Amino acid sequence: MKKYRIIFIGCGNMGEAILKGIITSGYMENKDIAFYELDKNRIDHIEKTYAVESVKNIGQGVRFSEYLLLAVKPQNIKQVLAEIRKYFDKDINSLISIAAGVSTGFIEKSLDCKCSVMRVMPNAPALFNKGMATISSGQY
Repeated sequence: MKKYRIIFIGCGNMGEAILKGIITSGYMENKDIAFYELDKNRIDHIEKTYAVESVKNIGQGVRFSEYLLLAVKPQNIKQVLAEIRKYFDKDINSLISIAAGVSTGFIEKSLDCKCSVMRVMPNAPALFNKGMATISSGQY
């Protein structure tokens, strides 16, 4: 199975803005990035626009990625974290969240481990490759 440096879990507008920034900056190559998304139209769009691979389930992405970028809507966070928890390995994975209003403590508790979690809050201009972000580390 192919290894990735990062997987985007959910790839809405802000997730896509970060993906675009990573690729256009040259920080990572397309082959090092994957994403998991439920919306078929978004899958098609992201694959065609950015030439990154989609994974068929969260477990596949978590097991084969170093970084997980959690870009889902806050109302879906509990369900997604419960699924991630089944595959998350604190010695391999680090989680970066852009989910508004979801603390690093909540994520750490949901994953039930002393794991590497960061929270990044990008601003709206990131959608136009002109944004900035605040970064907050978790307890571990």
